[in-house]
Formats: sequence, structure tokens, C-alpha cells
Amino acid sequence: MPRYSTDGNVMLDLEKEMNKRGYMIAIFYEHGKYIAEFWMAGGRVAVNYANTIPLAIAFAAYKALTGKEWDEPQ
Repeated sequence: MPRYSTDGNVMLDLEKEMNKRGYMIAIFYEHGKYIAEFWMAGGRVAVNYANTIPLAIAFAAYKALTGKEWDEPQ
């Protein structure tokens, strides 16, 4: 997880891989946090809030693929 959550260039690779798997992403900024949401045709499948865009995307991708929250402290 650290590589995907700290390197913006690698984060783009993760986003491309998720797109290949049929996921679409939406990124927002609200109340001092970045919000990453992954969607599929049926609706939103994962959402996560974090202090940086790469971290929000990495956590949301993990949840979309596993159905679980990442349990390592942020």
C-alpha cells in the first residue's frame, strides 16, 4: 500500500488498472479531506477520505477490490 498511497505517478497506474477492471473514479475535496469514490455500472462500490489524493485513492481501491477497510493507521 505505501507505494500507491505516497507516489502520485504510481497512483495514476493504480487508477488505470482500476479503469481496466471496469471501475470509474470520482475525486472531491470537502472539509479539508480528499474523497475518492469508485463506481461501477450498478453504483458506488467504495469511498474513502484521506489527507492526500494518492492515499484516498489507494484506500478506496483496496475497499473496492476486497470489500474491507485498510486497517493500518493513516
